[in-house]
Amino acid sequence: MITAMHYFEWEYGAVSSTEFGFDISDRLMRWYEYEITVEAGARIVNTVTAPIYPSINLRYEPSVFGYTYLLSPAKTWKHFGELEIVINTPYYISSSSIDGFTKTEGGYTVKLKGLPDSELTFNLSASETPKLSMPAYVHGGWIVFSVVAALLIIGGGVIALVLISKKKPMIT
Repeated sequence: MITAMHYFEWEYGAVSSTEFGFDISDRLMRWYEYEITVEAGARIVNTVTAPIYPSINLRYEPSVFGYTYLLSPAKTWKHFGELEIVINTPYYISSSSIDGFTKTEGGYTVKLKGLPDSELTFNLSASETPKLSMPAYVHGGWIVFSVVAALLIIGGGVIALVLISKKKPMIT
């Protein structure tokens, strides 16, 4: 996807929505269904590895990356044993919906007896304690709106002054 965006940018100078589909969810999300047959009394380990894609909160310094991993599909299983979650990352977990993560050399891990009631959500950042750098109401859209409004007001004032000065007769 990134390669395609770079191609359009270099080839045409910009990424045009008419030439490029921005709904990439069908390329990122996959649902796999499979059956596992286990003999009576036997135990198996079912390992699932999946990349997940973050939301990015730029209001923090450094930025905070939010992730959600769906655990609820496993609720349909007849029995769910121990769950080990391993998050491979060089960043810090600043918050998580599941308590008990332990820092490891490659990221974080937690072992649970059974399946939690909620999905796994967590935030990662380059700092253990990212600082809120701007309030929720201040973001790019409000800044652009404010600058455009200020320019329109100033521009309107200048135009009004020019028109008023042209209508007054010059006294010599």
